[in-house]
Parts: sequence; C-alpha cells; structure tokens
Amino acid sequence: MPKPSDIIGKPVRERYGRFTGRVVTYESNLMGEVTAIVYESNGVLMRSGINSFYFDGKEVEIAPSAIIESRNLHQELSHLLIRLQSLFKLRSNKLISDNAFKRIRNELNSIYKVLSEKALTIMDKLNRRERDLLAKKEWMYGLFMNLEIARRLKWISDEVYIKSYEQMEKELFRTSNEIDDIKRSKIDLEGVLDELSRFIGKHVPAEKPKPVQEKEEARSSPVEGQAQKAFKMEPKEEKRGIIKEKAVSSNP
Repeated sequence: MPKPSDIIGKPVRERYGRFTGRVVTYESNLMGEVTAIVYESNGVLMRSGINSFYFDGKEVEIAPSAIIESRNLHQELSHLLIRLQSLFKLRSNKLISDNAFKRIRNELNSIYKVLSEKALTIMDKLNRRERDLLAKKEWMYGLFMNLEIARRLKWISDEVYIKSYEQMEKELFRTSNEIDDIKRSKIDLEGVLDELSRFIGKHVPAEKPKPVQEKEEARSSPVEGQAQKAFKMEPKEEKRGIIKEKAVSSNP
C-alpha cells in the first residue's frame, strides 16, 4: 500500500485517457494505511478504492478493479512459481533434504490453494466486466445510428456532428482497449496457473538407498564356481598331455 506522504498531490490519470487530475486526500484504516484516494478532475472530487488504482511512485493510474486485481494476483502467482521452480531445482541437484523439501512444498501448496481460489473469483469478475463492455459497444452502435439520422435530417450542423462523432469514436476506442486488456489478463492468469499446476501435481519419487555391492564369489553359484575352476584347469591338463606324448615318442 502507498504511504499518505507519497501519494498526496500526485497526478492522476485514467488508464484509457478519459480524464486526468490530482490527489487531494485519502481514506485510511485504523492502522493509518491508505484504503482509497480522493482526487480532483475538472473541478469535481472523485474517489477510487485501493483495488481501483495503481501507484508507480510517480503518478496514480485509475483502472477498473478487475484489471488491477488481476495484475496483482498475476504477480503473486509468478512469485509462487519462481519459488516452486527453485525448490525443484534444489531437489534435482540434491541440495535439499527430503524433510525440508516436503515441508516447504506443503507450505507452497497451501499458498497455491488460496491463490487459485482467488483466481476463480477474479476470472469471474473479468468475465462479467467483459460482458458489460460488449453490451456497451452494442449500445454505442445505436448512438452512432441516432447521430447519423440527426445529421441527415438537418437537426444538427456538420460541425456539431463532427465533434459528437469524434467524442463517440474515442469512447468506442477506449472501450475496445479495455476489452483487449481483459482478454490479455485472462490469458496471463490461465498461463501462470497452468505452469503452477504442473509443479503442484508433480510426482517426486523418494530416493532409494544404494545396495551394498556383494563380492563376486558370493554372487556366483557353486556350480558356476566349479565350472570356472574346471575351465582354468583345462590348459594345464592339455599341456601335461603334450609333454607325456613327447616323452613316449622320444623312447626307442
């Protein structure tokens, strides 16, 4: 949350360019934390809650709460993903014990459960906002029709028509931009949630102790041992036979 001393007097800009202003004062909770800002725009005081603005240290951006909340949640999910990736990297490099790995993994799984439930709520909010904006576009198409009829019937001058048309066109463009923002926000949330689910459901087999290497003689059977001895003795027996044969042939 921004500090009151940092935010008072800062410029305010609506995300899609609808208005600008400057922070006049703020609302706070019992802890003195900023919960809303009050700003002036064209002589009118306006209010935005903590979930409807973003402060980057220089200016305040006013945006729909669904956009701000999805941005904040995406940051939380991305940080959780980095922590899980680091944990599994340590595991693969054998730089963490089994107990520590299980304990930290359970903690991160609990955080994932809370954030995933929060994501469902925000996704529903984004979908409802998108439906409202699509309905607004359809409503605006009807206004363009009325404006064109008024021009053709000479109810308004060409100058008034052009100014009105430009204002309508700007708002239609802003509405389309907000719809695109919502679609990107949903894609970003779905992407990081999909990455997280791979780590959450990943099976990690327990490390098996290495078996003690047995001696070669213990692994071989008695029959194999006798066969090896017989095989080793064969050259000697063959050599003795050759010597005897030479001895017999040398006698007259």
